[in-house]
Amino acid sequence: MTLGRIIRYAQGEQYAVVRVGIITKTFVIADIISFTVQGSAAGIMGAASMVKIGEKLVIAGLLMQVAAFGFFAITAGLFQYRVKQNDPTAYFSKDARVWRDGLSMLYVVSSLVMVRSVFRVVEYAMGSKGYLLKHEWTIFVFDSVLMLVVMGVFYIWYPGDLQLQERESDKAEMVGLSTLQVESK
Repeated sequence: MTLGRIIRYAQGEQYAVVRVGIITKTFVIADIISFTVQGSAAGIMGAASMVKIGEKLVIAGLLMQVAAFGFFAITAGLFQYRVKQNDPTAYFSKDARVWRDGLSMLYVVSSLVMVRSVFRVVEYAMGSKGYLLKHEWTIFVFDSVLMLVVMGVFYIWYPGDLQLQERESDKAEMVGLSTLQVESK
């Protein structure tokens, strides 16, 4: 949702890899598919004869999640690159700082979530006898602490300005439209 708000705020729909109207849906659907594969795999693992297949499906679901998140990061990066290349005046304007800061926050949070996701893939790939599952500290550091930092970053660097502030050019348009509507009556 934040990436969609950033793109809308920047008025950069033409630079987006995925249409703004479906950007959130795309990544939510990818997450749902990934979670469904992982959940189904966990159910399959209940049958003793299917444990190995279930483990491979869990890893496949986690890899799907990493791939979708990687595509998300690439989508955000390409948007920023395209705006910078095609409209440098708008990119470096004072008004652009709000959405550029939002993208920076998104990159930080995305990096933390990506580290956690890769940790989960490695954790499951090592199996139940692997170091990561045998030592609790790894789960605290690479899962709990990372997600706590993500929440902290969102709390401190919340991109609410993208939603709450109206751009000066938008205000001028609104005033102009209101004046035209009144004059036409």
